[in-house]
Amino acid sequence: WLEAECRTIAQRPTFAHVFCFSHIPPFLQTPDEPKGYYNLEPHVRRSLLDQVKSAGCTKWFCGHYHQNAGGHDGTMEVVITGAAGTLIPLKPDVPPKSPEALSPTGQDFSNMQCSLEVSGLRIVTVTQKDVHHVWYTYAQLAAMQQEKVKMLEKTGFVKVIGIRPEAKGVNVMAKCVKAPMLAEGNSNFQDVVLGDETGVVTVRLQSDAEAQISACTPGASLQVQNGTVEMVNGHIRLVIDRWADLTPADPSVMFEVPTSEDVVAVESELGQ
Repeated sequence: WLEAECRTIAQRPTFAHVFCFSHIPPFLQTPDEPKGYYNLEPHVRRSLLDQVKSAGCTKWFCGHYHQNAGGHDGTMEVVITGAAGTLIPLKPDVPPKSPEALSPTGQDFSNMQCSLEVSGLRIVTVTQKDVHHVWYTYAQLAAMQQEKVKMLEKTGFVKVIGIRPEAKGVNVMAKCVKAPMLAEGNSNFQDVVLGDETGVVTVRLQSDAEAQISACTPGASLQVQNGTVEMVNGHIRLVIDRWADLTPADPSVMFEVPTSEDVVAVESELGQ
């Protein structure tokens, strides 16, 4: 199966990136390291590394080791991500590149840790040209979220309940509640329902704004900047025109949107 997949991918050089994912890593630090509990047999490893590289693979993401590790085999990087739960550190006298580090005998099971300060996840950013990855602990992510909130407060972001008729330059962070639909009576626009913990608002997009429309999937975190309010049949429509923008929010928002009954009350009040 893998040979067939690699052969097919190699014959279609239009892919921007090719990645490999597995639980067990081929190696922990170097491609020529000896066999241990946490890596693959050397002869199996070499064959697989050459095979996936022949398909243009540049990143091999894996886990299993309960701590961060990895290295390079030519142009391909092996990225081993630590646990979302328990970290199993090495014993103090075991160097990371030593044979003992390849097996549980080199790990300090008496000092296993699971906390906001050591557990975490890896964020991988993929663009057309580049791939970047960074490991964050949950404590670091929480601090980043707090800084993001402070920044948004300083830059004039408001809650949905604070959007007023005829307002201009509206900035708001929200979740998508309902996917875009053609605006009633006007095929030039699509309406999408966004909301935060204070209520919802209908946002009007131009029908040819493909990137904005595709970003509006239910549950997605979104950021509206420089929107303009128009009143339609007594209800607010937050319009994203050529001077405004709607993009995915980074990081994602953490609030829950209220029930539909609360939503109706909020929107009706705003429209009066």
